Amino acid sequence: MMSASSVLDMADGDTIYKVVYRSQIVRGLETSFDTDIERILSVSREWNAANDITGALMLTATGYAQVLEGSAHAVKSLFGHIACDKRHQSIELMYSESHEERDFGNWAMTIVRAPSESDIELASTAYQRDIVISNGAEDILMMLRWLLYKKKAH
Repeated sequence: MMSASSVLDMADGDTIYKVVYRSQIVRGLETSFDTDIERILSVSREWNAANDITGALMLTATGYAQVLEGSAHAVKSLFGHIACDKRHQSIELMYSESHEERDFGNWAMTIVRAPSESDIELASTAYQRDIVISNGAEDILMMLRWLLYKKKAH
């Protein structure tokens, strides 16, 4: 299992750097959940656009799963901030590698809601059981692509 800080130690490259992580939502802070999500989207869209980061956030009743894409330096820096954010707990870095292209290049940050709580759990079953880490991350990527396709179709 990769620690949240281990992504910060990886080498920078000229290609697109991609991170997939999941975490549990921390409730009971100063603001409502919907207010937190609106603030997250507003701040992240502005920050991401200024730093050429793209991505997608999947939301369930109890957790987040997110893909971040951009330069290695920008993505690592952003992930470091997320790892310290008190709105997250049990952050699990599922994938971090360089790629030739972006999966979510049209969005500074988009959000989709998972159809049911079991979907995000299903997407990370391989990770939770320590079978093959990349399978859980790929499931999340596939689910985000599918949910965004459905969102665009409506």
